[in-house]
Amino acid sequence: MSASLDGDDTGVEEGDKGKLTGAWKSVGNTSLENGIEMSVEGDDPEVLGSWQVGALAITTPDKQYSLTMNLNDITVDTMKLYYGGDDSNVEGESFIIPAKPKPTKKALFIIGLDDENAVGWFYPNTSIIGSDAVTIDPSALTEVPVKAQILAGQIGGKDTMGRVYPKTKLASTRADFITA
Repeated sequence: MSASLDGDDTGVEEGDKGKLTGAWKSVGNTSLENGIEMSVEGDDPEVLGSWQVGALAITTPDKQYSLTMNLNDITVDTMKLYYGGDDSNVEGESFIIPAKPKPTKKALFIIGLDDENAVGWFYPNTSIIGSDAVTIDPSALTEVPVKAQILAGQIGGKDTMGRVYPKTKLASTRADFITA
């Protein structure tokens, strides 16, 4: 799996034929052992009724969607996502941890590849910040967990949370992408 963010806070739009436009930037390596976890929070639907009719209506509670990525690269961009800083927190090649973290707002595109297929998730509006403790283990890769809250956005003028691109056969193999 790999994830990319758009280059500014405004999100991206879908251009002709559903192609995503914008300045995309990879978040770097993501954990192979602890993949990208998608989750949903909110109440379950509830059946409402009366003494005469047991099922008159069903509630449709709001749901909040999020995903957690464990990033393996310790870069300034990773630290911005984890600690909630921006370019004002960068001093030379180092990152200054802000006293009051603010989540980073970005569009997010995740692509999963196997040898012959790809699947994608596009979220036009997310709020990203560190979600758990950084794991520094000398016998494994460092993991920096960040959580992206999926926020309402727009795709092609429609209000939406995002879009899923179902499994598609690739014209090239995964090895072609890795060596390119």
